[in-house]
Amino acid sequence: MHFACCIPTDRWLLSALQATIREATARWRACDYAGGLELAERFFWGTFCDQYLELVKGRLYDGEGAARASAQATITAAFSAILRLLAPVLPHSCEALYGLLYPGQGSIHTAAWPEPDAALHDDGAEQLGAALRAISGAVRRHKTARSLSLGTPLGEPRRRACLGRRAGRRERAACAGAVGAARIIGNREQGTGDREQGRRRRRRRRRSAASRARAGGRPAHRATTARVYAPASRP
Repeated sequence: MHFACCIPTDRWLLSALQATIREATARWRACDYAGGLELAERFFWGTFCDQYLELVKGRLYDGEGAARASAQATITAAFSAILRLLAPVLPHSCEALYGLLYPGQGSIHTAAWPEPDAALHDDGAEQLGAALRAISGAVRRHKTARSLSLGTPLGEPRRRACLGRRAGRRERAACAGAVGAARIIGNREQGTGDREQGRRRRRRRRRSAASRARAGGRPAHRATTARVYAPASRP
């Protein structure tokens, strides 16, 4: 992987990939196959998919020139290395993807094992990546705590978040009605729970009165009736 990469976000991914290649290769050489697989999967799902691709989608879809080309080259190189790291455990899937995405390069099982490239190591870019991950995590937690979809722009009113910016009056009214119905149902369920708790308390009182009546040699039903069902005296 020898190419100029002008975007700091791309340098971050490639620098993190070199560390993953180095550590995963050491695990494989030590016959720690589970450890090598875990490192490759963690980088693929956590760094490549969940973080990097989310950050560069705008450049891939709407970008142009060097910025878009940099993202394309980074994804091409990174995914090739990821497939080769996973190939010993997922031979058929990785072979199919490698042949589809990298035609003319033969089988993935005859391709060279990825080697870490010291020229792509960049401490500054990795610090930037850590900051971007922290910001992204904070934004996701903010939206999740407020029941907002991840695609909702920051500052979008909550009452329209689930409907999008172009929701009509009827859709917004339906959403508000659904929220009101949910509150009514919740109140009813709470009232049902309160009544059930009252019935349980009365049953406990009757059992307690019956136990005291038996201990004193009096009929249990009289004690229960006198204790529980006697009308409350007014002051």
